[in-house]
Amino acid sequence: MIILVVENEPITAFVVARELEEGSHQIIGPVSSAEDALDLATREHIDVALIEIDLGREDQGIRLARALRRLSIPCVFATARSTLAHEYSAFALGYLAKPYDTVKVNAIMDFIQDSLSGVSANGLSPPHGLELFSASQERLL
Repeated sequence: MIILVVENEPITAFVVARELEEGSHQIIGPVSSAEDALDLATREHIDVALIEIDLGREDQGIRLARALRRLSIPCVFATARSTLAHEYSAFALGYLAKPYDTVKVNAIMDFIQDSLSGVSANGLSPPHGLELFSASQERLL
């Protein structure tokens, strides 16, 4: 799966990208701004975007998710701010609660990949750390 990683914390971005690459995913980025992410999204094929909501300013990750939705690129928020993630659930499949275990991020993205590609997830719960929003759950499960 081709994953756009958008994270403004350099160490987190590096570790997540490395873990996903080791799990056989192709990484676009990581980038730390909505502008850079949107630029890549218009030039590259992306299966899903993993987006930090804040990106230095509260609304940047939300605006990015909204723009990516118009490009038909599904998003997963990464945030410690669950209330904000839920408030903008229309723009994402779900969210990873920060701090999250970067080692488990592959299982989470594999679950999303299987779900997006139509592999049946009947009866399976999302991996620990991933919360799917209700509209996405109906579509993915």
